[in-house]
Amino acid sequence: MQNLALSTIIQELDKASIETKISFYVCFIKELTIVNRVIWSDLTITVEQQVERLKLTNEITHRAVNRLHNLLVDDQKINEREIWKLIQDYISQNKDVSPAVAHAIRSSFISIFS
Repeated sequence: MQNLALSTIIQELDKASIETKISFYVCFIKELTIVNRVIWSDLTITVEQQVERLKLTNEITHRAVNRLHNLLVDDQKINEREIWKLIQDYISQNKDVSPAVAHAIRSSFISIFS
């Protein structure tokens, strides 16, 4: 499951119930707070690198919170593929953020779908 593809996760989210999606996004947002703590406490990178990475994870968190809100108010104007396209765009902006965010996604998926 460690090599679980993002496309597989998106497909499963697409098919999941609203309750399961809500649980996933809550877990994912929690995991992103952990990613932020790791970035913030990393003494091996410069302050500028920390800020750049935190900006990206903040944008990803915003997308996840917006999706969670949409699910909670039963607003289905945006689907999983659309939200994950936005998230993937942010992930691709910094190769140093990608592994931590990918881990957060996989951990959340495994937590909810296992």
